Amino acid sequence: MKQHHIVFRAALSALLATALTAAPTGAGIMDRLKGEKPAGNDLNLRIDETDIDRTQPSAASFAPVVERVNPSVVSVFSYKMVRYLNDPRMVPWANDPFFRYFFGVPDTRRYRDRGRDRDQSAPQTEEEKVRQGLGSGVIVTEDGYILTNFHVVDQADQVGVLLPDSIEELPAKVVGSDPSTDIAVLKIEGKKFPAIAVTDSERIQVGDKVLAIGNPLGVGQTVTQGIISAKHRRPFESEGDETGRRRTRQVYEDYIQTDAAINFGNSGGPLVDVQGRLVGLNSAIVSQTGGNIGIGFAVPANIARYVLKQLVKYGKVNRGMLGVGIQDVTADFAATLNLPGPTGALISEVVSGGSAEKAGLQSKDVIVGFNGREVRDSHDLRVLAAHTEPGTEIMLRLIRGGKEQTVKAVLGQLGAPSGSAQARGEGQPDQAVAGESLFSGVEIIELDNSIRRELGAPPSLKGVVVKSVSRNSRASDAGLAEGDVIVEIGETSVTNIDEAQRAAEKITGHRSLLRIWRQGVTVYLAVRIR
Repeated sequence: MKQHHIVFRAALSALLATALTAAPTGAGIMDRLKGEKPAGNDLNLRIDETDIDRTQPSAASFAPVVERVNPSVVSVFSYKMVRYLNDPRMVPWANDPFFRYFFGVPDTRRYRDRGRDRDQSAPQTEEEKVRQGLGSGVIVTEDGYILTNFHVVDQADQVGVLLPDSIEELPAKVVGSDPSTDIAVLKIEGKKFPAIAVTDSERIQVGDKVLAIGNPLGVGQTVTQGIISAKHRRPFESEGDETGRRRTRQVYEDYIQTDAAINFGNSGGPLVDVQGRLVGLNSAIVSQTGGNIGIGFAVPANIARYVLKQLVKYGKVNRGMLGVGIQDVTADFAATLNLPGPTGALISEVVSGGSAEKAGLQSKDVIVGFNGREVRDSHDLRVLAAHTEPGTEIMLRLIRGGKEQTVKAVLGQLGAPSGSAQARGEGQPDQAVAGESLFSGVEIIELDNSIRRELGAPPSLKGVVVKSVSRNSRASDAGLAEGDVIVEIGETSVTNIDEAQRAAEKITGHRSLLRIWRQGVTVYLAVRIR
């Protein structure tokens, strides 16, 4: 039976929140936020990147570490004014989305314009109340900068911070947020706050002991202990928020996995090593129930540091861009390209006028190193480039034609326009081809203007179109699909059926590398022939 797992963001939204009619606390925060000045740029982070001595025996107690870290961990409260339809026939909490979702209570707002199953004379009024959410955060500078998760403060009208051993909630300004990494930066006014030390999250190892600290379920500051279960976990394309609703987004996360217990309300709290240094921000869990089952995820401290500096300095995150289309290296690609193994990021396309083209990078190059960091797959390269300042000169280690070499490149900026040359191309009348070993089970036709319009392909695109692929063919196994445009076979560019046939006849090995255009993206496929 297939298991269905949901990734829950670990904030606590509306669970503890009884709606406040007058909202005295939230209103007070709003008043005190007026007139705040923009944050400065001098961060003065406490950086400690020394390695842990893993030869020492385990300590009998983590009490000294907790005592040192606890003052830096805060509770983060978000307040949002919500409107709802007051129906006297419903219990007081019936309009709370959390309870509606988990207890199957119908949303009374659905009947606002319908008139079915309700008494038209029953008094129904629109009301405004404040809904409160809860998360955690960690102080990273003595002048009051705080790291937390974006989803903790998302859409909040105001935000408050409660320091440990304090009864007064401080107003906090949202300096900036970055949904792509699920990080937000807050600022509270004051000096000499207890800032946590930050370490290099790349230096941690699987098996290292860690502590997760935060305010789960609103019970108060809590410490849980575990280990680093894995590093460089890929983000989830589809994930759930704290009410289980599904959503999809573009992300540049690179999770640390831990079995330290993380629950609702832990979001934004620190994951620290045995020396009390920040290695990550607790962010999400995998669970079928919403409760902790030992699979938690934290955003690495290195990513948090980069986003923090960008948001404070610019109010947004500027990301580096190499200007290439990339994909993972499979075992078939490795064999076809004479690579030592299925590792690295295969360049499938070089953007015209981009940084990669200026550096001399080519299609079929496989990038295996980025500024001294290992590149295991395309996601690694994407994350490393995205968290490097645009304009930075980088060193790329790559394999070209079976030989390793080093190339310098200067990163462009993600989202900035880049040039592209387009030429007009005219297609030929449709015709089919079959019988070639490469095209066994594959029918291809010429790319004419009509098909180009249907596919949304640019006028400059040249190649042959895959009309159909047999489900049992080797081309289908490699991923070739109807609507793909084959632009290159092996080392040969193809623009029509005859060229495709001749290129297929030249193949002498057991595999052929196809370069295809698919829905605006250029990728490689390795097709086994014999």
